[in-house]
Amino acid sequence: MAELLEMAKESAFNALLKGFEGDDFTKFYIGWLQLNGFAESDHGELNTLVKVGLSVETSQLFKEHILIQNGNKQTLGGFQERLAKNKNLGERANNLLIDEVHRAMALYKGSNRTALLQYIEKVASQPENSFWRVLTSLCEVLPAGSEDQKQALGLLTNKSSLIRESKAAQRPVTEQTNLFGQ
Repeated sequence: MAELLEMAKESAFNALLKGFEGDDFTKFYIGWLQLNGFAESDHGELNTLVKVGLSVETSQLFKEHILIQNGNKQTLGGFQERLAKNKNLGERANNLLIDEVHRAMALYKGSNRTALLQYIEKVASQPENSFWRVLTSLCEVLPAGSEDQKQALGLLTNKSSLIRESKAAQRPVTEQTNLFGQ
């Protein structure tokens, strides 16, 4: 029976990620979220998912704070938890998509709209950008009412205005000069 359950989870995980573009860490994050949410799980489940065709080592998942260790169990790290453990999340030269999305979620929750718009311009200035596809996937699988879901849904709902405002914020302001040089 345990083998059958393992095969079913593996099959569901593969089906969920079929055609999904992005790095393996982001694929893992969305797959784990779909199967386990933010619930604690044991290492057996982790090992099963890591073996499902992703180039991700268990130690890297903990290093990137995608999974948070709790004794011999682990939970998926939400955006606030991941940012608390890595203040520079989403600001590397070679960001993971999930890092960029989590940084944007934190900025969206915060009160610095200028910083949010600058970040959107930097990582997600086009509507077809992978960033928005990851956000859409997250909105489908995040637990309803969770802080992560609220922020993801807020970003996605305001996608068009955020992109438009981020572009407008980048335009240089031309200084109006007085005709007579005064």
